[in-house]
Amino acid sequence: SSHVEVCSCSHIEVCSSSHVEVCSCSHVEVCSCSHVEVCSSSHVEVCSCSHIEVCSSSHVEVCSCSHVEVCSCSHVEMCSCSHVEVCSSSSSHVEVCSSSHVEVCSCSHVEVCSCSSSHVEVCSCSHVEVCSCSHVEECSSSHVEVCSCSHVEVCSCSSSHVEVCSCSHVEVCSCSSSHVEVCSCSSSHVEMCSCSHVEVCSCSHVEVCSCSHVEVCSCSHVEVCSSSHVEVCSSSHVEVFQTFLVYRFQTFLVYRSLASKPSWCTASKPSWCTGLSRSFLVPFQTVCCLLVRWIWVHSSLNGSWRRDFSGSGLLGREVDCMSLIYIFNQ
Repeated sequence: SSHVEVCSCSHIEVCSSSHVEVCSCSHVEVCSCSHVEVCSSSHVEVCSCSHIEVCSSSHVEVCSCSHVEVCSCSHVEMCSCSHVEVCSSSSSHVEVCSSSHVEVCSCSHVEVCSCSSSHVEVCSCSHVEVCSCSHVEECSSSHVEVCSCSHVEVCSCSSSHVEVCSCSHVEVCSCSSSHVEVCSCSSSHVEMCSCSHVEVCSCSHVEVCSCSHVEVCSCSHVEVCSSSHVEVCSSSHVEVFQTFLVYRFQTFLVYRSLASKPSWCTASKPSWCTGLSRSFLVPFQTVCCLLVRWIWVHSSLNGSWRRDFSGSGLLGREVDCMSLIYIFNQ
């Protein structure tokens, strides 16, 4: 039908309508609606909607929506939305949710959720196997196996079931879960990478890399690397390095300027300085801050302790208790 107000099709093979206000299809094989206000289909194999205001389909195999305001797909195998304002697919039976040039893409209980466009504002994935977001403003995923974000403003992967979180060319990448295996943030455009309760956190060319309760934290070419309760922390070409409560040994250093002398900067060498392993202090790392202008330095060359004056410098710079903080397990 064409140029009609209402077109209703049920229990047929093909339902095609154009320039209608309402197109309703149920129990058909193919439902095609174009230039209509509302397209509703249920229990159909293929639902194609273009240039309409609302496209709603449930229990279909393929749902394709283009140039619509709202595209809603539930209990379908594939939901494809392009050039729409809102794309929403929610079902434990949706296999693929793909959207491009949409404002909001929401996928839940699907196998693959793909939001790729420079015009997608928000991409939200929950209870899906793979969530891929590129060129969007915000990508949020929960209970997914793989979360991949590129060229987005905010990438948030938070779930107890996220295996891999990969963020590139994003402003903020946040991976937080007790079951996240790998959190990778690598880009010259990433401002902050935050990983907690993951096995491996790898940050390169970012401004801030924060790792807590992880097994391995690797930071390279970053401005600030902060890690707490980690087993291994590897950093290269970083400006500020912070580590607290490091695996196996009780102390590690923090490079950070202080405006005043720390209260625990005592006048004598504390007992916890003596039992540290030389293999962990690599290389030339100061472990005890004692006086305002004196520090205890462990030399990796001869394995001996010595008291060094701050004016002599450490690693090519002048140091004292004002510029070196040493956090130890009290």
